[in-house]
Amino acid sequence: MQLWMITAFLTPCLIGIAIQRMLGFPFSGDAAGFCGRVFPIGFLCTAMTIFCLMAVGIPVNNLLVPHLIFALSIGLIFKQRRTKISTDIKRPSWPSVLLLSIAGISVVGNTAPYLQTPVHTDDDAAIWTMKAKVLHAEGRFNDALGDDLRTRPSLHHQDYPLLNPLTQVWLLSTSNGAAQGALRVPTMLWALSLLLLLFSTCSRYCGPIAAAMIALTVVTASIFQQATTGTKSDVMVVIGLLGFVDFAQRCRRDPSFRNVWALALFGGILVWSKNEGLMLILAATAAFATTRLWTRAFLFRRAALPLILPCLIVAAQVAFNSHYDLRNDLLTGGEGKDARPLHRILIENTPEKLPTIASAFCEIGTGLRVGGDVSVERPMDRMTILLRSNGLFLLALFLLTVYPVRLFAPKARPLTTCLLLSVAGFMIVYIISFEPLLWHLYTSATRVLFHLSAPIAILIAMIIGEARDAIFPVTSTTQSS
Repeated sequence: MQLWMITAFLTPCLIGIAIQRMLGFPFSGDAAGFCGRVFPIGFLCTAMTIFCLMAVGIPVNNLLVPHLIFALSIGLIFKQRRTKISTDIKRPSWPSVLLLSIAGISVVGNTAPYLQTPVHTDDDAAIWTMKAKVLHAEGRFNDALGDDLRTRPSLHHQDYPLLNPLTQVWLLSTSNGAAQGALRVPTMLWALSLLLLLFSTCSRYCGPIAAAMIALTVVTASIFQQATTGTKSDVMVVIGLLGFVDFAQRCRRDPSFRNVWALALFGGILVWSKNEGLMLILAATAAFATTRLWTRAFLFRRAALPLILPCLIVAAQVAFNSHYDLRNDLLTGGEGKDARPLHRILIENTPEKLPTIASAFCEIGTGLRVGGDVSVERPMDRMTILLRSNGLFLLALFLLTVYPVRLFAPKARPLTTCLLLSVAGFMIVYIISFEPLLWHLYTSATRVLFHLSAPIAILIAMIIGEARDAIFPVTSTTQSS
């Protein structure tokens, strides 16, 4: 390990630990949840710091800057509020620790072979890493940056959010531009964080062993592995949505200072990860608001100030794109490829595209074909399709068929509503897309299903927990949400 990596990865680690302890999250009782939040919160705060420094004209490609931030993170860890807060989450049992260890080895083993390989191919390079290198080369927000972003032929989707590129800018700054394959390391850390957060969240509903099995199912699925070997942002989307819906559920019963601010931090991760993150947070917010789990007093008193954070992040991203004239190709009809207004595209394309989209989602998610000509036009091995998610979506379909009434039970209703609104949102994107439909579906549908895997996993945990409590009412202890 090179010396610069200490600064690169210890800084967000210290920041994530310090902020959690300032908010009052204890390590004891929920060690998996605490550790799982360290790097997501740390990378978010580091990226926000880099953004602010670049915005005021301080060059972040100066080696002095990352070392100053490192020094500040060390100072932050010693100046914080420490609060002992009890938790009702049981300590994990040895079987669950074994399953988590296997899952962790799987995550590291999936990414480690690529750490010596520079990022030169696929969306990893064309969208995320190339943008990071352009930002690092300029070091600040100036006119030359805008020209480079707009005219660089190998850079695609210039309007995409900055959390991922700024995280890579941080690594490039600490290494003085030497980081190459190591730019994949943050994705591995995000993936390990997702494993721990899935276990922590699901264990409150179905116990540690079942939660570890669910987490192992997710992280060994090919939809997970494909998204975590490079520098894509998909795992950030999943963590943002998982943390947001988890703390939204917690705020229903305990709208405390720490839970509301954690909700805001994960909301910030979600909206700054990818463009679809904004759609997902709107779907989740609408789901929790319309199911009345968030009262008016909660939204306008306790949550008003913290939830300004994701709003400020969205405003900063919009201002950045507007200043440099970076346009979204979907909203502009592919830069003129489709000149119709969006509402006309939606109305006119829906009858033609919707059956194919629905069939493709079902086939890719479960391995089951329901109408449409998807397999005829793009032959696919159903067993390969099924194994892409390790049967996660098929298991969800089975459990929800066996326990259909649980879909809209008070505890599960907001998650179900969130999933329905999210799927509807993604379908609208495919309908208004100017790209060839089948190409767009089969290059992105598995990523979409991965984005939705976290709330699906929580729903599965809820149903397993309720079935367990019904079968073993004496020996099982109901976990609070």
